[in-house]
Amino acid sequence: MREITYSRIILSTQGALFGSVTNNLRAVKVEFGNNFITLNFYYDKIPSEFEDETSEIVGTEVISDFGDILFKALTDFRVKKKHLPYPNKIPDQGVWVYYRHEPTLKDQYDFETPKELMEEMSTKLLQVRVRISVQKALLGRITENLRAVQVECSNELVFLHFYYNEQPTEVDIKLAEEATKEISTIFSNEVKKFKNETVHIPYPDKVPSREYWIFFRYEPNPEEDSI
Repeated sequence: MREITYSRIILSTQGALFGSVTNNLRAVKVEFGNNFITLNFYYDKIPSEFEDETSEIVGTEVISDFGDILFKALTDFRVKKKHLPYPNKIPDQGVWVYYRHEPTLKDQYDFETPKELMEEMSTKLLQVRVRISVQKALLGRITENLRAVQVECSNELVFLHFYYNEQPTEVDIKLAEEATKEISTIFSNEVKKFKNETVHIPYPDKVPSREYWIFFRYEPNPEEDSI
């Protein structure tokens, strides 16, 4: 039976978001209590019908990850879609799962890992801790140009792969370096070497598949674009 924990909820939501992040989505935060889970989606403009449906699908995928245990343990599971135009501040409540690059606001937020999650992570395998930590390192560093982020992980090397639709800008490269540095600071006593690459792979060219996906934006099927 799968226990409901902060780390599993974050990894589940992170995975459910693959291919569902539009440019209109500012942030996703999770609130988790003794008998409830709430997924909060914050949109710059009023969410479209597609975005409304997609957020519900994300919630459904999180539910399916846990199966019957979710309904036995919880009395309330909600997906909330909120219109909060930039530069209005994202509320403090909840744990960050996704936050796009908003340079004028990033310093106003506290991205510290909650105590409960820190305690959980101390017992997790290196690969799990790296995946959660990369997700955190990306908060506020995902630009519209970024298509995907993947990571390869071992005690010898943590290698972050950043894939961009257009040639990565100086800002893109700087943000990728910052994220990598944050990871190296956390795992310097456990991993020998840290690397990143910033690669230009224009849509609709396929992004290669590495060990772990961390982020993948919404991209329509090229065949749908031609209809």
